[in-house]
Amino acid sequence: MEMENKRIIIVGGGLAGTFLAANLVQKGASVIQYADPQKIPASSVAAGLVNPVTGRQFAISWKAIEFLTALESFFQLPGFESLAAHYHSLPIYRPFPDIRSCNDWTARSHDSRFDDIATCTYEAWKPEWLINPLGGMIIHRGGWLNVNSFINATRGLLQKTGRFKFIAEKINYSEIDPQLSNLQRLEGNIEFSQLVFCEGIYGTLNPWFPAKLVPLKGQLITFRTRPNLNRIISSGQFMVPLGEDLYRLGSTYELNYYTEAPNTEPPQELVQGLSSFWLPKVTEWVKLEAGIRPTTLDRKPIIGQHPEWPTLWIFNGLGTKGVLQAPALATQLANAILNQSPGEILRDCNPNRIALHKP
Repeated sequence: MEMENKRIIIVGGGLAGTFLAANLVQKGASVIQYADPQKIPASSVAAGLVNPVTGRQFAISWKAIEFLTALESFFQLPGFESLAAHYHSLPIYRPFPDIRSCNDWTARSHDSRFDDIATCTYEAWKPEWLINPLGGMIIHRGGWLNVNSFINATRGLLQKTGRFKFIAEKINYSEIDPQLSNLQRLEGNIEFSQLVFCEGIYGTLNPWFPAKLVPLKGQLITFRTRPNLNRIISSGQFMVPLGEDLYRLGSTYELNYYTEAPNTEPPQELVQGLSSFWLPKVTEWVKLEAGIRPTTLDRKPIIGQHPEWPTLWIFNGLGTKGVLQAPALATQLANAILNQSPGEILRDCNPNRIALHKP
């Protein structure tokens, strides 16, 4: 099938589906993206944080350099340059909480992988605002994406190409016929060459890809405080400067929860965490938000082709690293779909890997 005749259907309106649609259209394919308006993707309330160094041991996260390069390159693709306005490149400052952490970083600082990513200071930064007597790590290739504005702007650009259509409607699994490669809709059948499920946590009931997803609730607080910072702070929680004295604070990691809605009051976990490093007074708690992230047991995404129905694919499980990982993985998946070469996708992301099926 010629490229211009390839019609790809994407089910899901979050970050994964948006980056995938952009890559497919940029490569010449036609895309129809369906999103159930009753289902709120975790992307819509995501902080959009990009942090290549994670954990108490200051480890570089999985394939972080490759993913960072792909993220930065995405905003240089022809036709997508204006989307860079939605990405805010900011250093991330991680105060050393104790001498042990300081020593751990000093030992790791000789690792050449950190050369272009992070440096450190052993002097307090902004001590009138921030509790950091031992100094901290400065992660230079950090930032945050305004996910909602990015998704809306990307859809607008794609629609102008004439090869993209966004439809805010639910797709029922019973409407999908992988044998005939069509959607059996009331308004008529819609043929497709490939269909990709980018459903986030709502994919737990998918009959073709039964891999286990781990729902992880995350709550965020937007608050107002007077000082203006030019760094993201990461100290147990993250604190992202949004401008105009507004900051976003997050996030909780809740495996057990009774509602998908945010708390009626700011979660004490976040409030107490903020007070452990931030000195100025919070003048207003502006907004509470919550989302359910689709994570996996091994913390790696689920990406690949169905073993029996080659027209069906999955792109899910990005969890807390969606902005960092999605551009590179979407590029790989788009190439695999258009070339019918699932082997191009990272083996670590195979939907059938054993770890996903452990109880």
